Amino acid sequence: MSRTPTDVAADWLASLDAALEAKDIKAATALFAEECFWRDFVAFTWNLKTFEGREQIGQMLTDRLDHVAPTKWALAEDATGDEESTEAWINFETGAATGYGHLRLRNGKCWTLLTTMRELKGFEERKGPRREKGVSHEIARGRQSWLERKQESEARLGYEEQPYCLIIGGGQGGIGLAARLRRQGVPTIVVEKNARAGDSWRNRYKSLHLHDPVWYDHLPYLKFPDDWPVFAAKDKIGDWTGKKAVVIGSNNSAHDICADLWEHGADVTMVQRSSTHISRSDTLMELGLGDLYSEKALANGVTTEKADLLFASLPYRILPDAQKPVYAEMASRDAKFYSDLAAAGFDLDFGEDGSGLFVKYLRRGSGYYIDVGASQLVIDGRVRLASGQVAKITGNAVVMADGQELEADLIVYATGYGSMNGWLSDLVSPEVADAVGKCWGYGSDTTRDPGPWEGELRNMWKPTNVENLWIHGGNLHQSRHYSNYLALQLKARMEGLDTPVYQLQESHHTR
Repeated sequence: MSRTPTDVAADWLASLDAALEAKDIKAATALFAEECFWRDFVAFTWNLKTFEGREQIGQMLTDRLDHVAPTKWALAEDATGDEESTEAWINFETGAATGYGHLRLRNGKCWTLLTTMRELKGFEERKGPRREKGVSHEIARGRQSWLERKQESEARLGYEEQPYCLIIGGGQGGIGLAARLRRQGVPTIVVEKNARAGDSWRNRYKSLHLHDPVWYDHLPYLKFPDDWPVFAAKDKIGDWTGKKAVVIGSNNSAHDICADLWEHGADVTMVQRSSTHISRSDTLMELGLGDLYSEKALANGVTTEKADLLFASLPYRILPDAQKPVYAEMASRDAKFYSDLAAAGFDLDFGEDGSGLFVKYLRRGSGYYIDVGASQLVIDGRVRLASGQVAKITGNAVVMADGQELEADLIVYATGYGSMNGWLSDLVSPEVADAVGKCWGYGSDTTRDPGPWEGELRNMWKPTNVENLWIHGGNLHQSRHYSNYLALQLKARMEGLDTPVYQLQESHHTR
């Protein structure tokens, strides 16, 4: 008689619980398949780490079991799948925290396990039944209103009361992390060069819209309303008269700027310096995001929080192979579109190994465009295309390496995201930047992501080799999801909890 997926997962968790309680590492690792992955966000390692294979998992358990004291492994809800291939959401506890995770079993053995810290015991967020009352129902002279208390607290912070955390930059990452830290009761100040939070979005070009759908882009604690547009807009730039413009770059921003300038009557040339991956927005939403971030996903019970964890449950070692079929289908479905682009002279790629947009983003943070219409301008020749490297800029032209001169009244550099390590050099010092090492990428040994293999994004949302210096960033999805783990790490340190970091990463690839 076959067992249900819930039976299979419950039995596995009971066996793991018993093995860890007995500190029987051999019995615990025997529950994992030959090919297996354990990805941990803070709960076991006070780090973001992926362990590959029984040997690495066994070594981690040997080193960490006494400190972590994991227990109460249980299903959070009924498992899905079948007896041979089972998936389950799980709860567990450690000595310091409650945890939540995701489990995949193949023939009763673990293939992937994701463990995440949910809340620190004794320092839970004051929400739900723990929420603050907000007012004292006692009449007294001089009683302060909520606003007066808020204003007094803001006036003291940074003067009479020093913050525990200083966040440099009030963009999507900074304000999202600040919201997480406020919920954790961590005194925080955000330093932002613009006048208002959000100006880093307001002050962009007129036609800017998010290229990711709304379900992917919710902010921490502040989901967009259910009638919010799928692709949220940005709002202003001055019109541009009918002059010649050259945009250097061929990724998201470059395409958007070219389209914006063309709409306002400019004669536009795009300079493509290296190959670019392009996914059509509608196709990407259906094939790449639809099962996780969409109305269909919500109807199937996949909340934004579950979608974040499901995406995180695939370790980077196996993510490329999981993505390749998606982009193979995309190439087939949109074959004419890609053929027309190639005929226009556009240099296309699907990633070095065919794994597409998301993996390319994780490896290098650039090199792609989600097409929302600008590609057709290139196909039609309404935006001209020049290929190659820029040799120099003169007073009124861009001179290419092959000697071609592109006349220009306006030159726009849309050359991708800057290196976070480079910004660190400017903000603090070159020495500190070198001590931290390269940020972003996970050691895939592909273009702009040199080895050695890391298995997690370098120096992101976890301890670095410079004490008290943390790096936060990424798209709206990553800023929302990973800000939680960064906030928990900072809260634990503020409260003086024991937070021994397991396998602090080495510094590689300085400036």
